[in-house]
Amino acid sequence: MTKTPIHRLVTRHGRVYDVFWDVESGDVSMKGLPWSLTDANVTVQVGRVASEAEAIGAAETAAYERLSTFSKYVGGTTMGKSEVIAVHLLVEHILIRCLHAILPDPAPLFRSRAPSFSLLVSLCEAHCVVSHKLAGILRALNSLRNKCAHSLTFDPSNEELDRIMTQLIELDGVDVEVSADDDPWPLLCELLERRASELGATDI
Repeated sequence: MTKTPIHRLVTRHGRVYDVFWDVESGDVSMKGLPWSLTDANVTVQVGRVASEAEAIGAAETAAYERLSTFSKYVGGTTMGKSEVIAVHLLVEHILIRCLHAILPDPAPLFRSRAPSFSLLVSLCEAHCVVSHKLAGILRALNSLRNKCAHSLTFDPSNEELDRIMTQLIELDGVDVEVSADDDPWPLLCELLERRASELGATDI
């Protein structure tokens, strides 16, 4: 086994390993660095592969397999996944504010429990709080939120976020300087807050 690592593996869970690969035998091992959250100074035998690229891939797989279930699915929660859930809650709050502002008597609608997000969007669309196009974007947000909330392994992809951003940019009346590569959530929330202000909605 070579004494010089071929790669330093830093996982998103805070684990840091030096990866070693013996060209002649194909043996792969990895050693946790002293400041790694787990496996500090521990050498882990990974297996045997035929190339350096395979050695790095095998080490990445081995590092992930050493995690506890909690670390995999809670400690490893991405910012993207958390952000979708937080934005969904904020948007829901803004939509409720808007309905309180426009309905003559909103109390019966919210007496026992708030309507589902899907129904809130439909109500706001029916009462022209949001346009049909914006309602479609809100439904896409709801779909992403449901995937984030109910699938342990789901993470929103860049393609999904870029698609929503492009749809936001194409809305009528959008005069904010943004690019298709930006995070769509600040713009979405800004547009909804602006609409809430136009309707005279206040915090509830």
